[in-house]
Amino acid sequence: MDYDRQLKIREGVVRRLTKELAMYKEEVEQGEVALSKISDSEDNAEWRRGYQGKLIDESKKLVLDTQQRLSSAEKQLNELRKD
Repeated sequence: MDYDRQLKIREGVVRRLTKELAMYKEEVEQGEVALSKISDSEDNAEWRRGYQGKLIDESKKLVLDTQQRLSSAEKQLNELRKD
């Protein structure tokens, strides 16, 4: 493929993954805030804490996965720029 086209594609991937990473990190923060706001006086507090904990864990997994994909995409972009 054309070099300029490949460069645009790789830059777009890095830009998109950077946005995704920020979004997932924000989800983790919001989830932790929501978890801390669950009071013991609520009827289903135990269930809500467990469910919110699962959501936070899933978001953390997405953060790790996105970090790895971003790292790979940045490496590919840098290799393309070297050529």
